[in-house]
Amino acid sequence: MACNGALAIEEIDTGKIIGSSRYYEWNPTSKEISIGYTFIERRHWGKGANQELKILMLNHIYQWASIVWFHVGKTNLRSRRAVEKLGATLPYEKERELEGKTFNQLYYKLDSSQFCA
Repeated sequence: MACNGALAIEEIDTGKIIGSSRYYEWNPTSKEISIGYTFIERRHWGKGANQELKILMLNHIYQWASIVWFHVGKTNLRSRRAVEKLGATLPYEKERELEGKTFNQLYYKLDSSQFCA
């Protein structure tokens, strides 16, 4: 976490990098962190790779954190379903701007006491 780097997602059979994700916005005082910027090759969509990755990341980070946040674009239904399957709840949304375009960002929260995997 100190290096602020991304995590590589490696396909077991081939050793090929098929995506990445990362932890960010670590707050040691409140023990909160975000997981995101996740990209997975399209051929692995819907096959459990994202859920497996998130479960590994959550099991690891809950050694230090109590709350994990997921920031998801409102129109990104696939990612919304994925974090909801993990048990994350949606406490709020916020209008954001990226490259001059506005969009609604959803803020999903997953407390360590709610996570069971």
